[in-house]
Amino acid sequence: FFPVRAESEVIAGQQHGDWDSYTILLDKTAFARMATGTGGRAGSMLAIDRYPGDCENPLIQIVIFDVPKGQEYRETTTGSVRVDKRSVFDVEYFVMAEEAGIFIYPASQSMPTIFKDLMAGAVVRFKINPIPDAKAPEPVYKRYSLSGFTAADQRTLKMCQEIQEIQADVQQKNNPDFFNENSMPRITPDPDIKTKESDPDYFI
Repeated sequence: FFPVRAESEVIAGQQHGDWDSYTILLDKTAFARMATGTGGRAGSMLAIDRYPGDCENPLIQIVIFDVPKGQEYRETTTGSVRVDKRSVFDVEYFVMAEEAGIFIYPASQSMPTIFKDLMAGAVVRFKINPIPDAKAPEPVYKRYSLSGFTAADQRTLKMCQEIQEIQADVQQKNNPDFFNENSMPRITPDPDIKTKESDPDYFI
């Protein structure tokens, strides 16, 4: 599986073609991730995260691992994305460089259409325009296989929904009013239903 932050834990991993899907546990939280990459720890990763409470809106990120020491910044730039020979979409990128790597987040009003192209395509290509003031004077080009993308996406969506259900159940059980009779719905007995007191043969 592809690198994650040192303080996180990866569980329930599964491979789908060129993609992996798994759950990440980080700081008492959990979310589902699917990822593919090139070059191992010296290369880059394309990851798509789904967070409980917002499972239907995946977060796409490109992570570049080989980063010069001391290069830290937060900037925005522009670029484009294209799946196979489909439409080219202009996107805006938020770029965050830190010791662990360069994290690049694309944003576009066309993201739902881009995601549909990802589901149907074979290869996706990203172009990230230069950030001169942030020691990134050259454009960055990234290319990733989409083999196994759909299966990985379906699994991460399911895992996110399962995490969401577990968290909701835990929150409900931790609610101090969970067993408070004042929080229970009032039920009016049906006089036509026999009870133990009205029917001596109720449990016989």
